[in-house]
Amino acid sequence: MSRFLRAYFKLLDAINVLVKWISVPLCGSLVVVIAIQVITRSFSFIKTPPWTEELARYLMIAFAFIAASNGIKNWNNINVDFIAKRLPEKVQRYLNIVIQIAVLVLLIVVACLAWQSFSKIGFRQRSSTMGIQMILPQSTMIIGLILMSIQLTGVILKSILRGGEEGD
Repeated sequence: MSRFLRAYFKLLDAINVLVKWISVPLCGSLVVVIAIQVITRSFSFIKTPPWTEELARYLMIAFAFIAASNGIKNWNNINVDFIAKRLPEKVQRYLNIVIQIAVLVLLIVVACLAWQSFSKIGFRQRSSTMGIQMILPQSTMIIGLILMSIQLTGVILKSILRGGEEGD
């Protein structure tokens, strides 16, 4: 393996560590906000803050999109392989690479469309209860799609170098 590929795979590992460090506080914040919602709704004498539902939604979106790159890196996402497992092993390997490339194209297309859409309205639009610019929660989707694309590029390279085998 070339020095460039080794450096690229080390970069992917570093991105993965960074994603884990970002995902833990996002998940923890999500738990706290939802706990506030549950507790305040359980007691009628405590008024539920109006921002909790909106913040929980944005935290969930950020967590899902950013943490998904970890699943992509390990290529341990849910798939239906009922037919694929019945194909010859060599065909399975090529099919796996084709599927990975198709997913990469989809991620890139969605990221480009999201950028086009969000950059036009995200700076002008504000969230209803928190009053933040919508570009902030929308940007987490774009960042997540970019991270997934970067990690999937590494998965494809590994699959090609290993003859289509899955995993690390």
